Amino acid sequence: MAYQDRYLEFLEMIPERIRRCHQTNGQSVLAYSSNLDAVLKWNVDNFNRLLDDYLKEEPSFRQEESIDSMEDFARIVSYFAMNGYGGEVDITSREVVDTLGSYFEMEYGIGGTCAQGARALGKMEFPILVHLTDCSKEVIYDWLNLEQICAVKNEQKVLLTECVSEEKKKKKM
Repeated sequence: MAYQDRYLEFLEMIPERIRRCHQTNGQSVLAYSSNLDAVLKWNVDNFNRLLDDYLKEEPSFRQEESIDSMEDFARIVSYFAMNGYGGEVDITSREVVDTLGSYFEMEYGIGGTCAQGARALGKMEFPILVHLTDCSKEVIYDWLNLEQICAVKNEQKVLLTECVSEEKKKKKM
């Protein structure tokens, strides 16, 4: 059978699958990790200023490394740029993201296939169960705060906002 575009066929199946999930109390399960993307508008002058401020070591990168500071960011990103590489490196510090926002125009976006999928399916009223690993305000309260998207807490299905303690809520907002 020759390749054919089957997107329309799959899209037309969705209403029946949603109906069946609601009738049987079934649901899809999606797991995700950090899903708050910071999208920066490139500006070479600002990038050079950032390097002047934070590049303290020779540019380098080791597999499985994360960005925990602005010095890490400058070292790793300059390594990628010098070698013509692309890469995906987790930023573990909200302070790094905030500092990047002072150098570049920035907006947040929902990232990660599972988080994007959970939002899309939840918006279509598919019941979705997620494994919660990102407690950022934007992910929990803005993008995945839908009654169809739940997680498990104390062996019960609950809305995502019920999975974040008050202490975490205050820190993230």
